[in-house]
Amino acid sequence: MLTFGSIIKCDDGEYVYLATMGDIVYLAKILNDELSQSLIEVRERLERSGVRGSASAQKKLENEALLCFIVLTTAEFQDRAASFANPGRDQEFIKVMNNLAELNETDFSALKLEISDSRGVPRELKEFAAKL
Repeated sequence: MLTFGSIIKCDDGEYVYLATMGDIVYLAKILNDELSQSLIEVRERLERSGVRGSASAQKKLENEALLCFIVLTTAEFQDRAASFANPGRDQEFIKVMNNLAELNETDFSALKLEISDSRGVPRELKEFAAKL
């Protein structure tokens, strides 16, 4: 049975299962090492440039789904980003999948917090994460 934090493998990659609501399955895509590093560098560059400092720029960036991710510490996925830039999928997407592992407690908490704090996440997913 899938629960928030289950790591699964589907045809096109690895994902962290978040929730199922109606016909929509919410997943965070686990990016490969190269894409993870690129995404981390973008965030670091924005933080260094001070763009995240102004209130208007901060609000705009929080709405950017691209920046909705965490860097995993779970052993098999260490330093890879789990991105929920495009989290909603049809339930058919996970019909053929393998359950690989579970997030460690640190990643579970970080993912829950990122979902709760990010404005680029669907409201129903935020409400679900808040209840965990």
